[in-house]
Amino acid sequence: EEIFSQISLDKDYYAKDGGVTFSGGEPMMHPEMLKSLIKKCKCAGIHTAIETSLCIFDSEILSSLDFIMADFKVFDSDKHKEYVGIDNSIIKENFKKLDKLDVPFLVRTPIIPGVNDTVEEISAIRDFVKQFKNVVTYELLPYHPLGVTKQKALGLPITEFPLPTDTQMEVLKHYAKL
Repeated sequence: EEIFSQISLDKDYYAKDGGVTFSGGEPMMHPEMLKSLIKKCKCAGIHTAIETSLCIFDSEILSSLDFIMADFKVFDSDKHKEYVGIDNSIIKENFKKLDKLDVPFLVRTPIIPGVNDTVEEISAIRDFVKQFKNVVTYELLPYHPLGVTKQKALGLPITEFPLPTDTQMEVLKHYAKL
């Protein structure tokens, strides 16, 4: 109720094309709260979207949304496990299940130099993504170090990466076109 009351305060700003995007962390880790908030938003005529890693799949939640933004960080499962902590086989399967829900979605890859910043990597993700009928676009995002502050605050080991250059981003964007 408290979260929805805050969402409701901004309803006039959403207009016809705006709405609420649930993000995090991973909002799918709180399914009951998320279901309740989506339902309240829908009843109030508020457009709903989510930013998710697709590590967790809940068809009830995902099919009730208007739009989905899903990350696909690294195509190779071993490399994904090295950098993300889990292999991506479940994520690949969840993309296939997501496409069957008939909800429009976009796929995003944060470009991290030394991890996934090659033409081969982006081409592999693009080729995987272009099979889906409900994908709106494939988007590349430059890595940002905002997570470093969180790692420090939590006393976690700090992993820092260089920022991608504008030139690097432009080259890779060419290969991300669906």
